[in-house]
Amino acid sequence: MIIGVLFTCNYVFAEQNYDYDLYGSMRFGCFYKSYDEVENEAENDLDFRMQNNSRIGLKLIKKNNVSGVIELGKGKSDEEIDIRKLYASCKGFKNLDILIGQTYTPLNFFPSNQVATLYEGEGDNGLFPYGGVRNNYEPMIQISSKNVKFALIVPCYDIDKEILKLGETGNIKKDVPKMELSYHYGKTKFIDLFVGFQLYTVETENKDYDVMSTVIGANMGFDFYDFYGFAIGYTGQNIGVYNLWAEGDSLPRIINDDVENNETLGFNVGCGYRMSNENNIELGWGYVEHEMKGSSKSDESMCVYLNISCLVMNSLYIVPEIGYVDYMDDFGGKAEGSLFYCGVKTQLDF
Repeated sequence: MIIGVLFTCNYVFAEQNYDYDLYGSMRFGCFYKSYDEVENEAENDLDFRMQNNSRIGLKLIKKNNVSGVIELGKGKSDEEIDIRKLYASCKGFKNLDILIGQTYTPLNFFPSNQVATLYEGEGDNGLFPYGGVRNNYEPMIQISSKNVKFALIVPCYDIDKEILKLGETGNIKKDVPKMELSYHYGKTKFIDLFVGFQLYTVETENKDYDVMSTVIGANMGFDFYDFYGFAIGYTGQNIGVYNLWAEGDSLPRIINDDVENNETLGFNVGCGYRMSNENNIELGWGYVEHEMKGSSKSDESMCVYLNISCLVMNSLYIVPEIGYVDYMDDFGGKAEGSLFYCGVKTQLDF
């Protein structure tokens, strides 16, 4: 049904003053996972499923530089369809781009090409939970130029309301939008600087609690002949309620009538070699740690992987990958186990 609607739109808009592009990417993961002393996980598991970042989309461009995009993707269950992107954009004053709707916010960077389905079919993890920066798709108003993006984003969006209350009974009051800013400089050698901010209040009968989240960091990369490399790092506060993806406990606490902040440090590094324009080998490593006042230890995690991306024919890719995740210790110093995985992603683009 959905595909039929998109093809109908494709036909209708072809008759109007539009340029259009119908596109998609179907992705399937087959990974064997071996857990060692990880709570609530079977010792061995075969994860064989269609990934939930499979998508189909339609982009329309009017001749006055106004465009719109709708992109649908598979949900986490086989019965779900998610709206990944739904936005319109136009050229504004002095070539500024104005965007209204839902798409990637400025704090989304994709330096790593890790592909494994480590989280409920969430393929192409890209080291995001292990020091990467992914705020995903959120509704927003964004103003951007060639190098700068600034967005006002719906705060506390798509996060469990009980988590936002941090154990207190009360209401969530949002006074200002979430704000993100990024700056890009360079081409084959480049750097992105970024910052994010969110503030909301938990209102209770006895006291109001202000919960502030911040993220600041940099993303760097280089291309040198057939070699490339990347590095990204950030420091953040209360990123669990900011909705930045990270392994471990990144939530603040309300303790003794006060908000105790959770401080996070994360980074990724990696390098690769292009055997041809469509085939490359890549090695990557990521690390993230969270610190809470009064805790005996930091909550740490790390991940390392090696993969080879191969174009088999036309737009069909296979990506074999092997990797290791060490969940290290929690705040109490308890070991949380590890994971070894290996497998292959199959991807067909159109």
